[in-house]
Amino acid sequence: MSARFGPNFGKLFAAALLQEMSFFLLVHVPGYFETLGVTEALIGLLYAAGAVLALLFRPAFGRILDLTNRRTVLLVAGLLNATVVLALATTTVWGPYLWVLFLAQRVLQIALFTTMLTYGADSIPVKHR
Repeated sequence: MSARFGPNFGKLFAAALLQEMSFFLLVHVPGYFETLGVTEALIGLLYAAGAVLALLFRPAFGRILDLTNRRTVLLVAGLLNATVVLALATTTVWGPYLWVLFLAQRVLQIALFTTMLTYGADSIPVKHR
C-alpha cells in the first residue's frame, strides 16, 4: 500500500482518525451547552460563527502551508487542538471563555483538516496522482 499512497499514508491515516475522534466527541456539545442554560438560538449563533471563521481562515492556512513545513503545522495544530478539547471538557460555566475555546477548536479543526489533505496529496507519488 505504501507504494501506491506513499510512505506517510499509515501515519497520516492514524492522525486523521484520532483527530476525527476528537471531533466526534463534540457531537454532544450542544446538549451540554443547554445544561449550562444556553438557548438554542445562541448555540446556533456559536456554530455559525465557527463556520464563518472556517471560511475566513482556510485561505490563510493554505498560505501558511505553502510557506512552512506541513508536518510541523500538523504537529503544532494537533497539540493545540488536544489542549483546547481538554479545556472544553473541563469548562463548567457559559461565557466568553467557552466561546473562545469553542471557536479556537473550530479553527484548529480546519487547520488540521486542511493540513492533512495537503500533506496527504503531497505524499502520494506523482505517478499515482
